[in-house]
Amino acid sequence: MSQITHVASARARKDGRDNYRCYACHEPIEVGQAYDWTQPSRYSARINWHSTCPRPPGSMLESNDKRAAAMAAFEGGYSDLEATEPAGFDNPENFLDSLREITNAVAENLREAGEMWREAASNIEDGFGHPTSMSEEFESYADDVDGVADEVEGLVDELNDPAEDDEDFASWADEKISDLIAALGDCEGNLP
Repeated sequence: MSQITHVASARARKDGRDNYRCYACHEPIEVGQAYDWTQPSRYSARINWHSTCPRPPGSMLESNDKRAAAMAAFEGGYSDLEATEPAGFDNPENFLDSLREITNAVAENLREAGEMWREAASNIEDGFGHPTSMSEEFESYADDVDGVADEVEGLVDELNDPAEDDEDFASWADEKISDLIAALGDCEGNLP
C-alpha cells in the first residue's frame, strides 16, 4: 500500500490553481485545514481527503493493480452485504441464495484478479523465453487468489442452519450477514 502523508495545515497552492478537493465529501480543502494525501504510484492521480472524512477504500490506495483488483472484489462484497435488508426476503432459503450470489460475485472478481497475475507471469515468460523466478512467483500468487476465491464460494454453506422456529428471522439474518462479513475479512487476510 502506498504511503499516506498527513498535512496539519493546508497552504495555498503556489501555482495559483484551486485547492485540492476531498475524495470523500468533494469539498475543497481550504487553507489551514488538516488533510491526508497519497499517490499510489507516480503514474496515478493524487488522492486527497480531509482528515475528518472517511479514508478512501484500500483498493484505491494500493499501488499494485492486481492486488487492488482483489481488494476491490472484497470491498464490493462488504458493501453488498451491508446493503442487504432481511425484510425483503420471505424465507431463509431465498435469503441464503441472495448471500450466495454476493459471495459468488466476489469469487468471480477474485478469479479475474488471479487471471491478471497469470497474464503478468505469461508476459514475463514470453519476454525472457523461459520461466523465471518472478513468473513462478506470479503464478503462485494467482493460485493463492484462486484458492481464496474457492474459499469465498463455500462461505454461505458454512453458515449455521436456518432460523429455529422460536428465533426471529430478521435477527437471525442480521447475525448471518455479520458472520459472513467477518468470514470475508478472514479470507481477505489470505491474499498475497
